[in-house]
Amino acid sequence: MPTLSLSTRYPEKGSCYQIVCGVTLGGRELDALDDQIIENALAAIEYAFEPASRRDLLKAVAVLNVRCKRRVTSAEDTKLAVNVMISDLSELPGDVALWVLDEWSRQSPWWPTRAELLQLAERKLQQRAFIKSRFQVVQMMRASQSNSQVAA
Repeated sequence: MPTLSLSTRYPEKGSCYQIVCGVTLGGRELDALDDQIIENALAAIEYAFEPASRRDLLKAVAVLNVRCKRRVTSAEDTKLAVNVMISDLSELPGDVALWVLDEWSRQSPWWPTRAELLQLAERKLQQRAFIKSRFQVVQMMRASQSNSQVAA
């Protein structure tokens, strides 16, 4: 799996923070990898963006429903809330959606809002998108270089 390289910054004011400064795969910089590895990594990353099945989401939301408190509502309202949550979470990569539901139930005893779940998912999504973009940049640079060599 790709690894993010982080650099810690210590500003004069405020607290320290980290920024992403690179991506490695197996301890090697992306530029050092051959084309087939880059293509395989991109395929794996694309697969990692696939949504969870409705069945898996339904199980995870059912567990959340048991672990977290909600205001008392009718059976129809509960069913609607579960269906809306599943619909919202189906827009996320499957592992992220399932992680968000599990993580939320560990952090809070209360039923989450859509915004709270999406905020929790945001960091994982940003990291994944950054890794994907780095692989795509390397792939495009190589294609551009090979086109330049063919034209010459």
